[in-house]
Amino acid sequence: MSSLQKQLQRSKLSGMPPAPQLSSLTIPESEDEESSIDNVPGSPLTDDSSSASSTGTIRPFFRPRQPRRKPPTTPTPWQTHFTTSLYLSHNGNSHHIYLTPPHGSGPLFICHHGAGSSGLSFALLATHLRQSLPSAGILALDARAHGLTQTTNDSDLSLPTLTSDLLTVISLTLTHLGRLPNIVLVGHSLGGAVVVDAASNWKSWQTVGIKAELLGYAVLDVVEGTAMSALTSMSKYLEGRPGGFDTEERAIEWHTTSSGPIRNLESARISVPALLKPADGAAQSSTASPSSAKLVWRTDLGATRDFWEGWFTGLSKKFLRNREAGKLLILTGAETLDKELLIAQMQGQFQLLVVPETGHFVMEDAPERCASALVEFYKRYDKSQLVLPPKIGEMVNGKPYMGM
Repeated sequence: MSSLQKQLQRSKLSGMPPAPQLSSLTIPESEDEESSIDNVPGSPLTDDSSSASSTGTIRPFFRPRQPRRKPPTTPTPWQTHFTTSLYLSHNGNSHHIYLTPPHGSGPLFICHHGAGSSGLSFALLATHLRQSLPSAGILALDARAHGLTQTTNDSDLSLPTLTSDLLTVISLTLTHLGRLPNIVLVGHSLGGAVVVDAASNWKSWQTVGIKAELLGYAVLDVVEGTAMSALTSMSKYLEGRPGGFDTEERAIEWHTTSSGPIRNLESARISVPALLKPADGAAQSSTASPSSAKLVWRTDLGATRDFWEGWFTGLSKKFLRNREAGKLLILTGAETLDKELLIAQMQGQFQLLVVPETGHFVMEDAPERCASALVEFYKRYDKSQLVLPPKIGEMVNGKPYMGM
């Protein structure tokens, strides 16, 4: 390069501005620069050394609040959990049942609900029973003045009458099935008292036509001492509940809120609609506040007050009376055991299962757990499943021993 060219090159470079130093760079704080890379968390320019100059432009990211989806409260049809719905006629009475027949040598679980409920309170339990024991059959009845059952005297809810109804339903169902499967009785609350009353005299019922064998009976969340003491608060509970509802969805919502008795929404969607009937021409409950709702309670629990004490008196003694059938007691807390049952449980006279964190409707709140316990209970007392080992001396080298 000639000297003239070198001079021209120097003159051009001398006219350019000096190059900026990296240490002198500053982060712009104008609104136009807020979206630049220096505002992105994790970028090289947002470390501790530059935080003093960039805190004014860094804004935390908040995820937009999503609207909470309301769980479905639409009713579920009974066909989801049972095969058929039957009306069994006897002496002018129409006993309604939900039934899934047993298969092969499978047992028949016969379920009796509590006061104010219906056979559909066992719907989810029925499904889980069949999942654990596909050969099992399930019968869930509607007691008189409950569900779809209609009798000539719906006002008689005494224990002897309810027990007679249960035995009638069993006899008519066995005739309908044309077979005699082994039976396991299951009763919740009032239903537990009815089941125990029937089981305590099972031999006498066999002599009058019920030839099926009773393998065992299970009582769900009812103990004599606790039930008797709870009767004083029953009236207060009835006074506090709504007199009716505008829709079935509203009724399901109320039953599954903090003030409602059911904690399992899936179960409430099938069991709650059966508790109500159209208000037109229907009598309001004697304990419920006046209501202009379109749906009211099917069962007037306040009118059953005279029967409450008779339902549970002597329950513990009758529960232990039948020594040939197995006995299972499912509770929400072991502290509810009275003295007589506590002693009997320590002596191994019955099985006890405690299902915590559930409400009174334990078979609705924890249907899978209850179903598993009932299947294990059945298998324990199912004589057809027993395989006895050969006696000593009967087998020699795998062949029958004929003796001398």
